[in-house]
Amino acid sequence: MHAAIAREQLKKLDARKKARVKNYAYWLRQSSSLPVDMPTLRGDPSPFGIPFLLQDAPTREKAAKALRAAGIDCRPLAGGSLRKQPMGGAVERATHTVCGYVHDTGLMLGLAPYPIEDKSNLRLMY
Repeated sequence: MHAAIAREQLKKLDARKKARVKNYAYWLRQSSSLPVDMPTLRGDPSPFGIPFLLQDAPTREKAAKALRAAGIDCRPLAGGSLRKQPMGGAVERATHTVCGYVHDTGLMLGLAPYPIEDKSNLRLMY
């Protein structure tokens, strides 16, 4: 049963991948005036989400609240600092300044496999 479903889903893969890349490019254009640090796509990606960094933790919280209030879900980046996790005591003495910065300032938006131009207003973040 799973293989039958997967075979049908694979038929949609190329179109969904193209839509995600197009949506990522749309996000880059729309967020170019915002104070966010964005990675660039390289190679032949199929981005699942839009990761970005904001200038500091309070700005991240403000952006997350504004996005959620507008009906745009977001979440912290996967990863971040192990020191800030509940089991982080094992690495308490380690110095990971970049990890801490990513942990405190990173957000991720899901990247839809369908056009989003008419569904998003990135100006709501600020």
